[in-house]
Formats: sequence, C-alpha cells, structure tokens
Amino acid sequence: MPSIEEQSRVVEAYRDAELYLLRLIAKAVDGSGTQAHYINQQRELARLLKLAQARLDKLTGHIDQAVLEELEAQYAAAVREALAQTPTPVPSLVPTAAVEATALDTATVIASQHQTILRTVHDRYRQAAQTAITRALVSGESNTQTVQTMLNHMADTGITGFVDRAGRNWDMGTYADIAVRTGRMRALNQGHMDGWQQAGVELVRVSQHPASHPWCYPFQGKLLAITGPAGPRTMTDRVTGKQVTVTAVATFDEAVSRGYHHVNCRHSEGAYMPGYTSNQPEVVDEAENERQYKALQRQRQIERNIRQWRKREAVALTPQERAYAKRKIRAWQAAQRDHVKAHSYLTRRYERERVRA
Repeated sequence: MPSIEEQSRVVEAYRDAELYLLRLIAKAVDGSGTQAHYINQQRELARLLKLAQARLDKLTGHIDQAVLEELEAQYAAAVREALAQTPTPVPSLVPTAAVEATALDTATVIASQHQTILRTVHDRYRQAAQTAITRALVSGESNTQTVQTMLNHMADTGITGFVDRAGRNWDMGTYADIAVRTGRMRALNQGHMDGWQQAGVELVRVSQHPASHPWCYPFQGKLLAITGPAGPRTMTDRVTGKQVTVTAVATFDEAVSRGYHHVNCRHSEGAYMPGYTSNQPEVVDEAENERQYKALQRQRQIERNIRQWRKREAVALTPQERAYAKRKIRAWQAAQRDHVKAHSYLTRRYERERVRA
C-alpha cells in the first residue's frame, strides 16, 4: 500500500519549483549595486515574474490529475488492506465521490498559494536589489558579499507559500507536503472504513511503533470503535464460539479529534475480531516512548538542516561559497548517519534530505 510517508510526485514538483525560483532570484540579483542594474531593475523584475509565473502555470496544469491519482491509489490500497484483514470475502470497492472531492480540495489548497509565491518572488527580489545597493554605498561592503548575505537568508526561509495563524511561514514545498499528506490520510481512512463496514467490522486495533507522538501514544495497541460507542462490549469469539468482553478506549472519530492521525502520524489500524485476530501487542512504556520521540524529532531537525544547506548551495555566487555549503551538507549527513546508527528504531529517510531540481 502507498505509505503516507512515501514522497509524493506533487511535493517533489513543488520542491523542484522552489529551487528553480531561488536560482532565478540569485541570478537576477547577482550584479545588484551597479548603476546599470539599478536602471534596469523594473525590466529585470518583469522578466523574473514572467518566468516564475510560467513555472507555476506548469504546476497548475498537472496538479489536479496528479493529486487525484495519488489519492485514488491510496484509497484502493486501503480497501484491499481492510478486506484482507477479514475472513469473509467481500467485493472490492472503487473510489467514491468523497475521495474525488478530497482530491479536488487538496489540489485547490495547494494551488491557492501561487499568488503568495509570486508576491514573495517580487518582494524578495526588490528587497535584495535595494539592500545590495544601499549597503554597498553606506558600508562599503562588496557587492557580492551583500547579495550573498541576502540570498542566504532567502534560502533559509524559503519561498513562502503560506503564513499560518501563528505567523509561521511555510515554504512552498513544506506546504504542499502537508496538504498532500492530509489528503492521503483522508483517502486512507475512507478506504479502510468502507472496506471494514462492508465486512461488518466493529472494532480496530491501533498499531504500535517506537517514537510515537504524544497525541497518539494513548491509543497505541488499543481498540477503537468504528461502529457504536466506546467502552466495553460483548462479542463472539470466532474460534471458540464463546462470548468475550472487550473494551474500546475511544471511537475512531474521538481519537482523531484528540490528535490521533495528525499530519505526520505513522499509525495504522487493523480489523479486530475475537479469535481471528491477535491479542493486544506489548506497548513500549511512556518514558521510553518519550525518549524515542525526542530522537525522532532530532532526526527531522537534521533533515531540515541538510535541506537548508542544499538551498544555500543553490544560491551560492562564488566557488568558495558553494564549497562551504557542500562541506556543511557533508557534516550534517555525517551527523545523520551517527544519529540513526545510535538509535536502532530510526530509519534513514533520504528523500527527506533532498532538494531536487
């Protein structure tokens, strides 16, 4: 089944586009501070925005179909997985209108950032060009140094596609990633629910894995109700025919409302039928889980650092600056190798360290 963790073609396209735009701006401002460049600034800005618009139009042209294909594949795989967990053969299902609506919502949310991206390109270019001129005149700092400082800051913050209510800027690749992950999770849940309901499943068992998010930890290895309320219920053991009492700690919807299945959630569920499915798995204790979760977050931080320096490499104006960025990339890659080696429950995620293009 396609994993929520699996890198999306849509997200890769947006990361490619971000790197392309960073390089466009770097090339456009390389030389800022000269009188000729200042005179031609408006012309250069118009050219830059035209190229940026063309790249965004290219994304718009295929995003709807690409998102739909990814979510339909997620739904179909989830249905197959759900039906494989039950003893009763049930005809497979086709993607529903709900999945198509989710795909449309996801594509719309991603495309809605395009105007913000263009404004960011416009503002970053004007800021870089004007600052380069001013600092060169006032401080005597070399033009290359001035421009490089601005470009490094721009690479660190990324091309902003969205600002949330807390005022945090999300670069266009990260924002697309969040939107696609959310859409995939909705398609996954829909496929599982449709399959289980077809097979008459009442309860599901939550998976357990190391480094669980605190929101998800209370549900690890526990039963959730997909029909009826939470709490104890009497069911028939499919092997012995005896009545057994089991307890659902929450309904599936209640668990989701408390943070389970957040955007980066790695948990899954399996159909629970007494006598047919296995008993409750052993769950890691809370203190150990917290230690593992912190190690996972450190891995995510190192991944962000690697991507940051790859962006800096992309906007480097001199061989020396490019070589320095490469050394930093190698240093953080070495740190990642050591970190993953020291924590056996972690897996190196190379696709999360890449900035393509």
